[in-house]
Amino acid sequence: MPLKWAVGRSGSWQNLQGYNAGADGHLLGTPSYGSAFVVSRTTRYPSNCPAPCPAGELVIPSLTLTSLTVPLQPYGTVFTERVNEVELRISKSFRYNALTFEPRFEIFNLLNADTATAWRSVNYGTPTYLQPSAVPPARFVGVGLQVKF
Repeated sequence: MPLKWAVGRSGSWQNLQGYNAGADGHLLGTPSYGSAFVVSRTTRYPSNCPAPCPAGELVIPSLTLTSLTVPLQPYGTVFTERVNEVELRISKSFRYNALTFEPRFEIFNLLNADTATAWRSVNYGTPTYLQPSAVPPARFVGVGLQVKF
């Protein structure tokens, strides 16, 4: 949007619903569940499990499979946080003969949002359960110059 004295300003605002997190915490593929509990032969109940949960006991002592994936939430119900970002730019045009110079100053991720856009895992009971694996870059500034001839 041009202002007086050939000064321009522009900006963008993103306010997006969180990403649908699949079985691997990303948007890849079409998993059949949103969050799950992967049980193996050695999986035990947590030591702080409230009664009537048998704390420290094997979850499925007679499991013959290597592991069993138990869906906890249906696909399409587990989302990352809402994405909210603002970017701004201020520029000024100068003319010299047939050339136009436009220096620019830009600020990206003005709100310094650290929204998780992907998780390492949505498998309950793993150390990386709902641990962020991707966030937008931190607030940073940019300086640029456009030359038209």
